Amino acid sequence: MTQVIKKINNNLDFNYLDNSHLSIQINLDGFSFCILNEDLKEITALYTFEYFENHSSLDHVLKNIQQIISEEPLLQKQYQSVNLTFKNKLNTFVPLELFDEQLSASYLQHNIKVLSNDFIANDLLEKNNLVNVYIPYVNITNYFLDQFGPFNYKHAATVLVEKLLNLNKDNTELRFYVHVSKNDFEVIVIKQNELIFYNSFALNTLEDFGYFILFTFEQLQLDRESDKIILLGNIDQHSDLYKLIYKYVRNIEFLKYDFLYQSEILKNIPNHQNFIVLNQF
Repeated sequence: MTQVIKKINNNLDFNYLDNSHLSIQINLDGFSFCILNEDLKEITALYTFEYFENHSSLDHVLKNIQQIISEEPLLQKQYQSVNLTFKNKLNTFVPLELFDEQLSASYLQHNIKVLSNDFIANDLLEKNNLVNVYIPYVNITNYFLDQFGPFNYKHAATVLVEKLLNLNKDNTELRFYVHVSKNDFEVIVIKQNELIFYNSFALNTLEDFGYFILFTFEQLQLDRESDKIILLGNIDQHSDLYKLIYKYVRNIEFLKYDFLYQSEILKNIPNHQNFIVLNQF
């Protein structure tokens, strides 16, 4: 069913987690979690589960999650707090000054089909004067409520955009970020601490990656010779995605930033990877 990557500090006792926090990220094609020990200010575990099936239904995703939780002892314990993020394309960002919660469905209808019984949530990015409006996975939130009790949840794009804006709060230059997952990727463009562009694209073929990035460059009137692409997520210099885009844009680098919490298990992990799950505390 899944491919699993586990990083854990085996020197710690995971039977006592009263001062630990659990961070979970749910994609349609995978599931990740990490544990923060508040006393040590350290990430003590980081697990990634990748489903072999693509474009799974929500019911199938929930069954995968239920199986993972039933088989993984660390997910059967109680934590001081639990944070959950959903990664889907069912969202849009709205300037705070234009936001009216009663109009939430109308914001989304410009991008996706909204049903009358859809539950719509929103995340406030207060420092950035933005609201992320989205449709969460209600069947999954109900299951997590039964499993863990009260927890906090956000859309993954909220964590992604908010953190990138925070990293650029003192930077006036344009930043063109591409966040890569197995079956999709996001383009985030920031200038003078403002979100200029955000969109999520399906990654069905290798050519999709090049086409949508170059199309966005063209629409924003960017220069492929001078403007830079900053990559993060599931990509490295050996990947076919990197080799493809490097043919057209030579000014490319991987995101570099300081982890908020250090640990032994993060020392050999490039910090452009696992960006969302490690930054939602």
